[in-house]
Amino acid sequence: MGIVMDREELIAELQRLEKYGFYVIEEAYELAARIDLSVISDMPVSTAALVVSQKAIEMKFDQPSPR
Repeated sequence: MGIVMDREELIAELQRLEKYGFYVIEEAYELAARIDLSVISDMPVSTAALVVSQKAIEMKFDQPSPR
């Protein structure tokens, strides 16, 4: 089993993304607070934060984003 990601590190990365100009919706923070971290544990934290943010958008608008 891989290293489990630290929840605080994930939330801090979302905040860092915002600081650098990315728009991070509030639901991304909520999702980061409750997501099963084992699902994203094999990703770098920066990638995991982007995935969580994207998933939160999809969930909020109940549709997958265009790829």
